[in-house]
Amino acid sequence: MTRGESSAARPIHGEPTIATRGTSAKSTTVVRRRARGPVAIGHEDDGRLRLTLGDRRLLLPGALEPAVRRLLDGAARPVAELADLLDADSRRVLVRRLVREGVLRTAARAGTAGG
Repeated sequence: MTRGESSAARPIHGEPTIATRGTSAKSTTVVRRRARGPVAIGHEDDGRLRLTLGDRRLLLPGALEPAVRRLLDGAARPVAELADLLDADSRRVLVRRLVREGVLRTAARAGTAGG
């Protein structure tokens, strides 16, 4: 990417590129942070983003930091609200990963116990 280009349409390469069964991350899917303890955001020496979730750490590409911070701000928001930061595929991968890891919950689960 050259100086001055927007990163909004740039796919994020790196870990993880997984699909989580049963977790839909459509543009209209609404997600919010789970209320299960703090999530600490830090950085590795190599520039990767580190999320510390009490009993474990998640390492993500550093370029995801603005999107992760927005998702963790406590507000319920549709996945599409990340469109200014990530392309559609990157939004889906990030949200699926954070739901799978228990960092986020979908609106369909928002009213269930433990969320």
